[in-house]
Amino acid sequence: MTSSALSILIATLVALSPRPGMANPCEPPCTIIPAPPPTHFIAELNGGSTTFGGGGPIFSALLGAGGKLRGFPPIFYLIGEATYAASQESGGIPTTGVGYRDERNAWDLLWGPRIYLPIFGPVRLFGEVLIGASHVTAHFSRDGQPTVAADDWLLLTRLGVGLQVRLFHYLSVGGRFQASVAQRGLDAYRSALDSAGVSPSMRTTATATVTWHF
Repeated sequence: MTSSALSILIATLVALSPRPGMANPCEPPCTIIPAPPPTHFIAELNGGSTTFGGGGPIFSALLGAGGKLRGFPPIFYLIGEATYAASQESGGIPTTGVGYRDERNAWDLLWGPRIYLPIFGPVRLFGEVLIGASHVTAHFSRDGQPTVAADDWLLLTRLGVGLQVRLFHYLSVGGRFQASVAQRGLDAYRSALDSAGVSPSMRTTATATVTWHF
């Protein structure tokens, strides 16, 4: 074997041999697991309590579509949500001591952006701004007087924040807090509240969430 051929053989062996600290991460036998496919849609269920007045149940379902921009940590979704919420409050009118009862039920349809911000590992914060409409049914009664009832569609703006943990590639759980501001309406109901010196509370809710990613 000539010296040139020997030099080529030695150079080839050196190139193919593993370098110190850079061993082959997958030595036979091994299985290379492919990365899971990206997800661009979410479906979410919420359940919890209204936190204004005397409280009451709230349930909602939403769908969303979106994704992440390359090289930019936040994840953007456009979501649409349907919500049912109820509240009941009772007490005494401050000026007279007469007992009263205030009941409200609302069906909401909203849509808007939600932004996820990764914190560490599977934990993410999110915020959202939703707009839409709310069909509110309200009843206000005072001891010894007839009940005042009203219902109407109102414009609604809702702000929400939450914390989410991505347990699996396709499943997350978390918590969510929201505050809603509605258009002033329900004139007969509002007039009854004003005459009694009772102020309606801002609509706020706290819920647990289960989210599917697909």
